[in-house]
Amino acid sequence: MYCLPKQQRDRIRKRRVRREGFTLVEMLVTLFITSLMMTAVYTCFVGTVSAKQYCEEVREAGRVGQAVLAMMRRDFEGAFVFSPGDAALRGEAGSSSAGSADSVNFVTTSDSRRAIGGKGSDYNEVGYVLYPSEETDGLLCLYRREDHGVDEDPFAGGVLELMDDGVVSLRFEYLSGDGWTGTWQDEELPEAVRITLVLRKDSGKKLDGEPVTRDYTYSAIVPIPAGRRW
Repeated sequence: MYCLPKQQRDRIRKRRVRREGFTLVEMLVTLFITSLMMTAVYTCFVGTVSAKQYCEEVREAGRVGQAVLAMMRRDFEGAFVFSPGDAALRGEAGSSSAGSADSVNFVTTSDSRRAIGGKGSDYNEVGYVLYPSEETDGLLCLYRREDHGVDEDPFAGGVLELMDDGVVSLRFEYLSGDGWTGTWQDEELPEAVRITLVLRKDSGKKLDGEPVTRDYTYSAIVPIPAGRRW
């Protein structure tokens, strides 16, 4: 049998050993590729979670804004002249550092949210007013005023219910034969009310964990059945 020289046999043996294992360079390249793949997967995961959170916060902000507008719509649609000869609705213009901060008070036939002694009332005093937020500078708190029944002053008194504490601005405009106006003190009701509400809500977080805020605008025109035209 032909035998290879010892030196050749040693070289062949070393080649076989190298083929059966990994070199340091191969391991480093593998680790680098693996780290890139893990980074891509992590980035995709974080992006998906952030997008889901953002969508949920947008939906939540939308629900809050639409709920407030729905409440206002119900109250304005039930507005009526309670005492002929006196102001039927008192709409006052106001302002804050961020924008409009209007208020309004009137009498409505919409169902009371506060039953006294288990009984409601066929008509109630209702109003919407803004006060500065004690927790966040530049924001306002929106309150709904309700007084069960109607007393001597239909534009004051009652109980305040917090509707939202992230209001940037609230504007009421009233439609009459002369067009839209920002205030109302007439003996008759306006034909319609235009509401513009701006809320500031969280819409995700920065890399350092600080929340990112965004302003959402909601608007509606509410005809008043008992208004001047009708």
